[in-house]
Amino acid sequence: MEKNPKPTPENNSEERTPEQEEYFRIMKPVRTYERDLAEHVRKTNASQTDVNLKEQERKREKPRKEPTPKKESVQGSKVRNLIAVVLVIFIVISVGGLIFSVFGPNEKKEKVEEIPTIETRNFITADQERMLEVSGLDRNGLALLLEETAGKEEVAIKKVTLFNLITSDSEIKHEIDPKKFLETIGVQAPSSLLRSFGEKMDFGIYSLIRFSSFAIFEISDFGNSYSGMLKWEENIASDLRGWISNEIPEKILFSDMVYRNKDLRVLRNSKGEIVILYSFLDQKTLLITNELETFEEISNRMK
Repeated sequence: MEKNPKPTPENNSEERTPEQEEYFRIMKPVRTYERDLAEHVRKTNASQTDVNLKEQERKREKPRKEPTPKKESVQGSKVRNLIAVVLVIFIVISVGGLIFSVFGPNEKKEKVEEIPTIETRNFITADQERMLEVSGLDRNGLALLLEETAGKEEVAIKKVTLFNLITSDSEIKHEIDPKKFLETIGVQAPSSLLRSFGEKMDFGIYSLIRFSSFAIFEISDFGNSYSGMLKWEENIASDLRGWISNEIPEKILFSDMVYRNKDLRVLRNSKGEIVILYSFLDQKTLLITNELETFEEISNRMK
């Protein structure tokens, strides 16, 4: 006897035998798209064309899946947060500074007076220079200032130190001139001599075993200056005591002397030691000091 063929999903239900129906009832076939489509055609008697049209409409109506946004990396998030914090801090500091500058304490700053650079016009080249403000000082004040300043200098043999004495007229600072200097220290020089000086002078010390002082004056009128110095010889030792001379001889008598091809006028004490000397290095320059060695050194340093 021939066995019934095994039912297949493609068999039409109208052609199924009772045995096949029982089989499909017990053993449900796996649903597939092709089987569902065949079942739909069988039940609705629809044509293949109708099925294809329905499928196209279904695909058009099916909503598209929106792309899932990529999650930001942890490192990128940290960098972004750090930048945001820095920007916030910068904005806070800027706003705070602006508020403080506008509404903060408005304290006036002390005005620091700038001392203008004074152009010095020295006769000689010195080893060092000291600029001293002498405005308003009298003889004693100027002497004390020079003494204190000289006392701070290191004793180095054959070193020349210049003191640039600065004064002011109508708030304009400049170097003191010979006439003003001699009037300040209270000399009894003839007025014709004072008028014969120019505007330039040097005052300094030359270090030997002890300090030796010197002064150089610019001459604008040689005739009056020469005759004026002869007249001043009577008082020059006392007028310049403590400045250049160290003593006043009992007898004031200057004598002529030639030294290093220069004509000198020299005042000596009773022991024959030089107290003070002066010489016109040329018709525009007068040098006064108290040592021959100082005279030689300063003469050699003349520019």
